[in-house]
Amino acid sequence: MSAVGKRIAGGAAALVASGTLTLFSADLQQFLGRWEGEGQNVVYADKLAKGLPTVCKGVTKHTSPYPVVVGDYWSSERCAEVERLVVSKGQLELADCIDVAISQPIFEALSSHSHNFGV
Repeated sequence: MSAVGKRIAGGAAALVASGTLTLFSADLQQFLGRWEGEGQNVVYADKLAKGLPTVCKGVTKHTSPYPVVVGDYWSSERCAEVERLVVSKGQLELADCIDVAISQPIFEALSSHSHNFGV
C-alpha cells in the first residue's frame, strides 16, 4: 500500500477496488456490535438519537431499504443483510471523499463515525 497520508490516484476508492481496504470487515462488525447493539433484533426508540427508531447495529429509516418501526422484530438474517448493505454503501461513499492512502484501522474509524453522523 502507498504510504499512509500520501495522495494517490483514485484515493481510498482505488484501495477498496484493489482489495487493500475491506468493506464491512470483521473488526468493524465487532466494533459496531459493541457500540450499536449486538443481537438488537427489536426496533427501539434510540434515546441518544431523539427517539429515532433503530435496529440491529444502528440501522435507521435513513439508511434501511425497509421500514424501521418501533416494536417490530427483525430476524438475524435480515439484520445481517441490511447491516452489510448499509455499512458497505456508506463505506463506498466515504471512500469517494478520501484522496489519500489510509490504513484499514483508519478506514474503520472513519466508517464508524460516518455510520453515526453521515458521510
